[in-house]
Amino acid sequence: MTGTEAYFEMGGHGAYIWPAYGLVFAVLMGLFVASRRFAGRAGREFDALNPRTRRTQEETDEA
Repeated sequence: MTGTEAYFEMGGHGAYIWPAYGLVFAVLMGLFVASRRFAGRAGREFDALNPRTRRTQEETDEA
């Protein structure tokens, strides 16, 4: 058995460890995507409520 194979088998526990890593990676990516969407939505909402930004947007809409 090569060093790479031994690494991926992880002492016979690789069948449990690698799927766990995959699940954690998938959850973290889902949280990242959800956070980015929420931040974008919150930013647009803040811009709509902010008087300075709203005034600037109205001026550009009129032009």
